[in-house]
Amino acid sequence: MLKVYLRKFLNILNFLELSILFIFLTDKKKESGTKKLLLIRLDSIGDYVLFRNFIKEVKEDNNFKGYKITLAGNVLWKNMAEFLDKDYIDQFIWIQRDRFYSNPFYKFQILKFINSSGFDIVINPIFTRGILFDDTLVKASIADNKVGSEGAPDKALRWKRRLLSDSYYTRLIPASEENLFEFYRNKEFFNNLLNKNIQLSGPHIEAETINYDIPYNKYLVIFPGAYNRGRRWGANNFISITKYILSNYSYDVLICGSLQDEHESVKIFKESRSEKVHDYTGRTSLLELIKILSGAELLIANDTSAIHISAALQKQFICISNGNHIGRFNPYPPEIFDKGYFVYPDEISEKDKNKLRFGSSININKIKPERIINIMKNLLP
Repeated sequence: MLKVYLRKFLNILNFLELSILFIFLTDKKKESGTKKLLLIRLDSIGDYVLFRNFIKEVKEDNNFKGYKITLAGNVLWKNMAEFLDKDYIDQFIWIQRDRFYSNPFYKFQILKFINSSGFDIVINPIFTRGILFDDTLVKASIADNKVGSEGAPDKALRWKRRLLSDSYYTRLIPASEENLFEFYRNKEFFNNLLNKNIQLSGPHIEAETINYDIPYNKYLVIFPGAYNRGRRWGANNFISITKYILSNYSYDVLICGSLQDEHESVKIFKESRSEKVHDYTGRTSLLELIKILSGAELLIANDTSAIHISAALQKQFICISNGNHIGRFNPYPPEIFDKGYFVYPDEISEKDKNKLRFGSSININKIKPERIINIMKNLLP
């Protein structure tokens, strides 16, 4: 509870700090002769995977022909975006979210750059808008047209947006109250923005051009990390799964994740005691992880970015989830991808989907390894 109050206090200080910083920004637009469009996407890797295919739709739309497109993005997925989406983005602005939140000098540097860039149009498609992040970037721009989403219907967030940041926009695109899967939420936004029915059927990643050699012919991937601790299945559970694989199959097992996942990964690696288990945690770029997942026979992971990457690669996975944001980020609708298997605690029923759309505090470790093993038996020869 103390952490919650501390975060609220820091948010208030941050908002007051922004009010001071905005005094030093100009409100005069510089004419450059080039039409400029700014896209904003500051959320995480999985969010970007579910969004990125719509950039091409914007680039090729008649309303935006001839525009120079800049993407303000989260530095976490810089490696992926600069390689996969360079044909549709003319310029990138990379932002470190934690630093932007805590460092006023860094924050002012970013805001000043956006303010002085002379964008004509700003588009912020994020459904759960962040007043201190993406909304703030919109406010910094002096574009004539600023387009955003009405946002998630969470009552606590909605009144704050209406009071503090809705006025930053010249147009807010309506968002249905329905609990939509996030890809469809993005599609809803861009259908309205471009005034057409976009034909994209799901997220898609082409991994063929990524140059990275993997020295194993047949392998599975274990991804034990997750940004939120409540979404991390215990390392002991992953150890049980790994030992079952080693005892029953001839696959190599690659443990993947970021440096923040090292504690779990090291434990799994040491307890496995096998030369067929390889720890790649913190040793790959995001692009290299994509290449690894593109060649895997199966991914077993928590509800995290690796799941969305695998779906975009059309590679089968088992996702262990406590039901967090169910309906919005999981499970995958079968018409988008039907080889993703989601395992939830037994207490979650169909009627809980709308209740858990904004988060879940259910203990993920109520899920037993046997449930994942039973699914594996049907997936692996």
